[in-house]
Parts: sequence; C-alpha cells; structure tokens
Amino acid sequence: MAHSLIVVCGDGARGMTMRHIARCLDQDLPDDVLFWLKVRNQIDWLMRTSRREGDSIQ
Repeated sequence: MAHSLIVVCGDGARGMTMRHIARCLDQDLPDDVLFWLKVRNQIDWLMRTSRREGDSIQ
C-alpha cells in the first residue's frame, strides 16, 4: 500500500495518509486508524531511505 501511494501521489502520499487517519478518527474507526498509521510509517521509512540512497521509488 505504501509503495503504491508513493508511486501514484509522490510527495503527497504522506498527506493522503494523514487525511485518511483524520477521517477514521472522526468516524471512530480505531482499527482503520492503526492501519493508516502503519502505512504512514512505511511511507516515511521508504521516502527517507530512498532520499538517503539517492534512489527513486518505482
């Protein structure tokens, strides 16, 4: 999921996950919040490691 969001949304992938997290919090969906938090953490890690290595995520 994280990789797909980065490919489709680029740098906006993290913002998209934050919107999903906020929506799930508003709708009282704790399991979905946990899912999107994990996706956000994966996006952060992928973006950080790809920038460090100078690679693009494909």
